[in-house]
Amino acid sequence: MLSVLARRLASPSITRTCLVRATSTYASTRSMATGTPLPSDDRASLWSRSTADARIADHHSKYETPLVGRYTSPEMNYNWSRQKKFSTWRRMWVALAQAQHELGLPQISAEQLDEMRRNIDNIDFAAAAAYERELRHDVMAHIHAFGDQCPKARPIIHLGATSCFVGDNTDLIQMRDGMQLLKVQLLQLIKLLRGMCLEYKDLPTLGFTHYQPAQLTTYGTVHLARSISLSRFSLARSLTR
Repeated sequence: MLSVLARRLASPSITRTCLVRATSTYASTRSMATGTPLPSDDRASLWSRSTADARIADHHSKYETPLVGRYTSPEMNYNWSRQKKFSTWRRMWVALAQAQHELGLPQISAEQLDEMRRNIDNIDFAAAAAYERELRHDVMAHIHAFGDQCPKARPIIHLGATSCFVGDNTDLIQMRDGMQLLKVQLLQLIKLLRGMCLEYKDLPTLGFTHYQPAQLTTYGTVHLARSISLSRFSLARSLTR
């Protein structure tokens, strides 16, 4: 229920309505404060769908987190992009169909697989968005959009799978690829912490547990604990590659 409500609140129609009403309220308040009547054409334009659409389409009218604009590398930014996400969905569908073909499912042909492979990165985001407004389901929307580009393969896309097949596995792939991008920086951080452990091994400081003062320790020991955690994580990553 909450997820449905969240999707509805985030829909373009709801956003458009809120934006237009807020603009109308501001204009009406300004008109009353100045004593100047609001022209009829201005009143009409406030509720104009095209006006609202133009404001929403404006890049500066959308929220963007500073974490992306200021600190994210181009590689990491792409890793979490819509292009990477939905092209990975398509790669998952190709892999599924390829496995089914190899297992002998008669309805899957090499021609269909070739058609799907040719359109992996050719994503029509406008068509997918239109389907999602109609179907209210992101996976089904992209199945239909992919099917439009692969008419011969349309009947076999996502055959026998669930939404988790593409959604959960793509999340894991993006997490793995993101950690690979961080691997070099992670090793550099461990090396830096090692030097701080040695430099401050005799510098006393107050230890904390659950944000409460505890017993005395050293500043070097604090960094040692952090470097051990990062080293264990790096080891685990190397063993699972």
